[in-house]
Amino acid sequence: MIMSSFGLFSKSRMISLLIGLILFAIVLPGVVSAATSSPAAQYISNTIPSTMDPGQSYPVSITMKNTGNIAWDEASMVRLGALDDASGDAARFGLVRIKIPAGTSVSPGSQYTFSFTMKAPSSAGSYTPKYRMVWDGHQWFGSRISKSVTVTGSNSAVNAELVSETIPSTMNTGQSYPVSITMKNTGTTTWNEASMVRLGALDDASGDAARFGLVRIKIPAGTSVSPGSQYTFSFTMKAPSSAGSYTPKYQMVWDGHQWFGSQVSKSLQVTGIAGSTGVAPSAQFTASPVLGQYPLTVQFTDASVFSGTGLYKWDVDNDGITDYTTQNPAHTYRTPGTYTVKLMVFTAAGSYTETKTNYITVTSVPVRLLAPTSSTQPSQVTVSAGTPVAQLVSSTIPTSMNAGQSYSVSVTMKNIGSTSWTEAGLIRLGGVGDASGDAVKFGPTRIRIPAGTSVAPGSSYTFTFSMKGPASAGTYSPQYQMVWDGHQWFGPTASQSIRVAGTSSSSSGSTTSPAPESIISLSSIVSSDGTYGAGGYTGAGPIGGGAGYSSIITSGTYTVTTLAELKSHMVGGSQPATAGQVIFIPSGTTITFPEGNTPAIPPGVTLASDRGYNGHAGAVLKKSSSSGGWTDGMLDIGGDNVRVTGLQLEGEMFPSTSSPLVSESNYLQGITNNGGYTGEIVDNNELRGWAYSAVQVKEVPSAGRPWIHNNYFHHNEARGEGYGVEVNGGDALVEANIFNYNRHDITGTGVTGEKYEFRYNIIQGGCDNPIGGVHVDVHESLDSSSKAGNTFLIHHNTVIQGSGINQEAFVHIRDIPTTGAYVYNNDIQTNWGSDSNYDGAESVIYQSHSQTRTVSNWNLFATNNKWKGTVYSTNSGIVVEQCGSGSTC
Repeated sequence: MIMSSFGLFSKSRMISLLIGLILFAIVLPGVVSAATSSPAAQYISNTIPSTMDPGQSYPVSITMKNTGNIAWDEASMVRLGALDDASGDAARFGLVRIKIPAGTSVSPGSQYTFSFTMKAPSSAGSYTPKYRMVWDGHQWFGSRISKSVTVTGSNSAVNAELVSETIPSTMNTGQSYPVSITMKNTGTTTWNEASMVRLGALDDASGDAARFGLVRIKIPAGTSVSPGSQYTFSFTMKAPSSAGSYTPKYQMVWDGHQWFGSQVSKSLQVTGIAGSTGVAPSAQFTASPVLGQYPLTVQFTDASVFSGTGLYKWDVDNDGITDYTTQNPAHTYRTPGTYTVKLMVFTAAGSYTETKTNYITVTSVPVRLLAPTSSTQPSQVTVSAGTPVAQLVSSTIPTSMNAGQSYSVSVTMKNIGSTSWTEAGLIRLGGVGDASGDAVKFGPTRIRIPAGTSVAPGSSYTFTFSMKGPASAGTYSPQYQMVWDGHQWFGPTASQSIRVAGTSSSSSGSTTSPAPESIISLSSIVSSDGTYGAGGYTGAGPIGGGAGYSSIITSGTYTVTTLAELKSHMVGGSQPATAGQVIFIPSGTTITFPEGNTPAIPPGVTLASDRGYNGHAGAVLKKSSSSGGWTDGMLDIGGDNVRVTGLQLEGEMFPSTSSPLVSESNYLQGITNNGGYTGEIVDNNELRGWAYSAVQVKEVPSAGRPWIHNNYFHHNEARGEGYGVEVNGGDALVEANIFNYNRHDITGTGVTGEKYEFRYNIIQGGCDNPIGGVHVDVHESLDSSSKAGNTFLIHHNTVIQGSGINQEAFVHIRDIPTTGAYVYNNDIQTNWGSDSNYDGAESVIYQSHSQTRTVSNWNLFATNNKWKGTVYSTNSGIVVEQCGSGSTC
């Protein structure tokens, strides 16, 4: 009886416990019933490289699709796992479990990209890491990912060799010293800031180098150091306040990956009392390099000695014009010659000047440096006088052809080297890319100089030949360059975008306005010698970008085609992109942004499409409505070193004559930079229809100023605003763009200290009578300083007549810049005269102010500008100056 009661009790208790466990499993979050769930996964893609260098880290990703009936999340312990766990090859590369972040859930039917880092084993060999989805504690499931990876015998991707350094062995406490470290890229990867390759202080903040200042010395945005090339990192070291012996150490670093290459270790003694130098105040500077082939970019480094703060005026070519007012400017010399450099420093105690006569030498032929020393100046140089050099003079290649039809064309090149060109010497005009380039589709890839003909140094030669339009319609980009067959290609490239008529098979995105291919031929409007206008530009492909541009991106870390996908990789998204990654939007995609939606691009990230690649026009991003006011933009720069490239960015497309007129307070902006972030690059885009501004930058310093280049800005012309580029304080470099039908191609708001440089642009001059329209504009100050900003460099631009109802003035300065507006070496091909009614219509360059005061110095310097074929060496004859009401000049 006792046994029977015990058995009944135990059976009832077991049933109760079982029911309780079932209920507990139902209500407990994160617990999944294996009996009722069916996890499944489909492999989508991976970015694991097939070769790696030993010990090097690689950011990789694996994308899987949830094809089961349960959501994946960390609470359920669903992860990507390394097959065979610690015993498999995958474990040799790092993690054996890659988790989904807490709070993220991958629902059935959705995809998820597992991003993680693989570090190659230290031993060379062949490996096969394998991965698969795993429901830890239950089962493995879904597709297997197997990748064959070869680990090479040595790390060749990133490597560096120390060339020289100028760090002194003794310093005084508290004193600053300009120094430099020159490194040679001995790896196979190009160094640039976008890739986060920098010179770093070893041990970061805990090392001796940190006691002297910077722990990262960056390569400027837009500069690349290719394998085999050298780069000089120039920076300032400030001695610690405590005397003693120190050993600062520096090494190249690929931030987020590894340190690499030679170490720079310097033993130095710091002596003296903080703040005492024992040296008389003086202006001093260095430059690197001081010798090279044009175009030559020289970094100037201030080494002046004085107490307190100072103001700087640099005249880098001894022409009496202040070229820069920053402490350590960089200048590009585009014309061969020998240049004297002058620095003036203004301090509370007085002004100081240093002039270095014939300091910079710019050659027309390559220069080879021998026997490098610890100095930034070469001890020996050899100028390769026998190397051929060429300059593009003109081209008659048309912008459109009919399929199958032949055209007689010519390309004129000038011999600016020291040896004659002959057929016997194998000097020819060649189709770039030979059989792989577009030129071969139109005919010959070698156009020869006739036997017996010699093109002497200083002479020009016209290569005349026949081009036949390809049978297939589309857009092509044949390119031609001089070639010394068997030796090298040399000189500039004659590049032309040609639209071949017919039914095109191109999959490029549609446009709602004139396409970039309608741009007038560059060779027909620029000066032949490059002295005036945009003809001397030697940068990354054609002015205006598009076909032939040298930095087109065709894929990315993430490929997106919808707004939701794009936002997921932006700041605050579910999977924000990180520095060095690319968000790619393929051509043929159109993404429309709703009102009030302004996603921000994360720091260091590139947003890209493929404008100019195989006839593609780039993806279209558009926004057409706003009630949010002038601050409502489509895309925002969310941190330093962001790049936007290869896209079509379309605004509300309001013409200046729209009826009824739209309220200015609701105008839109395309790309905004309200945070003053440095290193912004906007390149190879078509930006159209923005009633307020296509690109806006605000309060960005000169160090890391935005670089807006090789874009096509058009039909940004609405009443009252209508800016291609708006600079609102800070600084910006705007070059190699094409502008057409804009109220202002560029404007400055006049904020104290504001600057911009506007160079090598083509202004096509179209205009639909916008109120107060002018191409290059600087406003009067909005901060009651009675000034129009600080410094504006407007040079080497080409301005043509255009075809609008009324023509716009070229330059209007609306008050008096603190340092000056410098307008020089522009080619102005307009036919209208310089009027005197002071409204800017049909003027060349003019200046006004709204204050009632006497003006003694306008700080407007127009030099060496060509207008209607005549060169004006000064303001006289080309500048209309005027005064505000009631004042005298």
